[in-house]
Amino acid sequence: MSGSFTQRLKELRRVAGLSQSELGGSRYSGSYVSHLESGRRRPTGEVLAFLAERLGVTPAGLIDGDADVTVDGPGARALEVDLAARSAFSEGDHEGAAILADSLAQMALGTDRPDMWWRAQMLHLQSVEALGDYERGKELALILSRHEVTASSPALEAEVFTHLAKSQRALAELPDAISSAHRAVQLAESEKVHVGVRASALMALIAAETEAGRVDHAAESAEGLRAVRPDITSSQTRGMIAWALGNIDFLTGKVKRACVEHRNASRWLRAEVDVRQWGRFHKASASMHLQAEVLDPVGQLLESATTALTLVGNRHDLAELELTRAEYSLAIGEFDEAARQVELGLRAEDNLSRSHRGRAKLLQHRIQMHGGDLSGAIRSVAEAADDFESAGALARAVEALRIHGHLVAKLPVVTR
Repeated sequence: MSGSFTQRLKELRRVAGLSQSELGGSRYSGSYVSHLESGRRRPTGEVLAFLAERLGVTPAGLIDGDADVTVDGPGARALEVDLAARSAFSEGDHEGAAILADSLAQMALGTDRPDMWWRAQMLHLQSVEALGDYERGKELALILSRHEVTASSPALEAEVFTHLAKSQRALAELPDAISSAHRAVQLAESEKVHVGVRASALMALIAAETEAGRVDHAAESAEGLRAVRPDITSSQTRGMIAWALGNIDFLTGKVKRACVEHRNASRWLRAEVDVRQWGRFHKASASMHLQAEVLDPVGQLLESATTALTLVGNRHDLAELELTRAEYSLAIGEFDEAARQVELGLRAEDNLSRSHRGRAKLLQHRIQMHGGDLSGAIRSVAEAADDFESAGALARAVEALRIHGHLVAKLPVVTR
């Protein structure tokens, strides 16, 4: 929960001389208001609007103390909330942006402006994605996919299905993510759709196919991305494309070209534009370099990722970063440190998708093999196979089962 909201709510309630129960009135309990003030609960747009009215401020003013000037008319109030929500998002306050965008969507329901509702819900979706709340992101994307505004434009429809694919991939619903991304790509092929939307759809498809272990399919999609790259002018988008293409080059053995692509991505992606994206790239690049056994840049990549994600990363980012650190520790022979890092990652396993749990279990099996624990390694690989299978990453599940069979063959034969 945004600190500005919790502090502001408590401050305004006390100034108004209201107890928590009095502020909630007949609609919300004092206990619920207490949870809001402590940050244990996040208000919906409806709750935010109710509390703002009770306290004599606008919804934006309840998030930001500098924005509580009273304005006249529903149009002006909606504009104020819209500006406050976008400002919060651009400043990295994704919690505040999500609350305000939800509030704006509720306000828009009572108007004849479906476009206002659509814009608010898209910002809400982007905000919850940044928070790592992919269940809510998926829910919002599905709602948007059925809206009349979305259906009126191939570009908007492609944008919605791209976001849906991202949330489904994060939730390890990989077959659904691939299907949604394919639809986004098909919609983006319309001549009316901006090339940047097409690039985003292709990157979502490549990411989902790669996560599912369908590297050959991802490589085919990458050729489409290479084709649109010359038409991209945004430095940030060019950086994202170089990241995606570099990943595919790493996975298909084109290591020199992959390193060049990732160096370009590091140059084009700017932390001042999106520090979380910048940090996530460096985390992913470290993992790719490790898989290719190119260790020289990994320490610096991990240092950059840690600096950024410690500041703005969500719980999923931090758990995945711990696994990448463990991979590096294994690569340089620090098995005790790797064991500690894998244990930390698995201790917070609710923050890992099923496919990343499988990745953690494979790391655990390598540590156990180094320690001579063959039985433990066999169990870990079997669990990894189950995780990959449940995530829809069938190629990875098959590879884990192959390792499992190889390890079982090493068990001593028991004779009578």
